Amino acid sequence: MKILGIDWGRRTLGIAISDGKLGLAFPRPSIKNDKKAINSLSEIVSKERVSKIVVGHPLRMSGEDSESTDDAKEFYEKLKNKMKKVEIVLFDERFTTKVVETAMNRENESRKRIREKKDSLSAVIILQNYLDANKK
Repeated sequence: MKILGIDWGRRTLGIAISDGKLGLAFPRPSIKNDKKAINSLSEIVSKERVSKIVVGHPLRMSGEDSESTDDAKEFYEKLKNKMKKVEIVLFDERFTTKVVETAMNRENESRKRIREKKDSLSAVIILQNYLDANKK
């Protein structure tokens, strides 16, 4: 059993996948958030034998909906309609992108490298937080 983590973004989807023991999350290449995105995710789900998808739920620091919340929920609903056999959940993603950007800045990563990596690394944080919160 594996879990797929998604950091939803208007242009790209950060992707992470758990190990089979549901202990660790690993980054995967981001994919474009376009008309082919859900089919691309469906292929990943099939190939990796994913049983659950965790989609980052963008909220304000106060816990209220943000500008991106409705769009992310719409994406979540499209996923649910396409992948009926896979459980799909929304999970709070507050701080993830900021944590990644801060960490990469400390490592003196270039702006280009930060842009290339931040979505997938944000997905790793979302998924790892979910895994840690749901350890049995």
